[in-house]
Amino acid sequence: MSRIPIQKRTIRRLRTAASKYFSKAYLDDASGKTIDPYRVFLAKEYEVASTLDLSEEQGVEALAKIDRMAKTDRKKKSQKRIVGKVGNTVQLLSLEQKEFINGLFDQLAMDSKERRFGFIRKQISTPKAVDWLTPSEATKVITGLKRMLKVSNMQLDKRLNPVSDELLNN
Repeated sequence: MSRIPIQKRTIRRLRTAASKYFSKAYLDDASGKTIDPYRVFLAKEYEVASTLDLSEEQGVEALAKIDRMAKTDRKKKSQKRIVGKVGNTVQLLSLEQKEFINGLFDQLAMDSKERRFGFIRKQISTPKAVDWLTPSEATKVITGLKRMLKVSNMQLDKRLNPVSDELLNN
């Protein structure tokens, strides 16, 4: 079976992804040689020295691997989101808290931003978007949403299953 050479478009996409994910080349103190992390990746994974030595199939596979590595790094960074100035940092809610809050809002059919802002303002005394809540504020909002969901479920249950006073007294 003949090897299909890598296409120029795949080379461009691969090099772009590599330049965004891998750090710049650096000088190794022990050997005095310049080390390029992307070339180390190519040598380790595909036993080639250059992008041009890859087949089209290997190029597409390498691109997918780099995308997966970058995606897991983005997830790790987003779970540790910290904003603010040095000495005055503010930690934001975790990804799980954000997804949970949005899920509860959806269950309660709070689709409009105004209702969400209003509910958050009622819970923490400050109108904020969900993305800008601190972990403790997010906990307060989650607690309030859970209580609201519990009350709405109880009211719905009463409407669907009416019980007469006679049955309750017996």
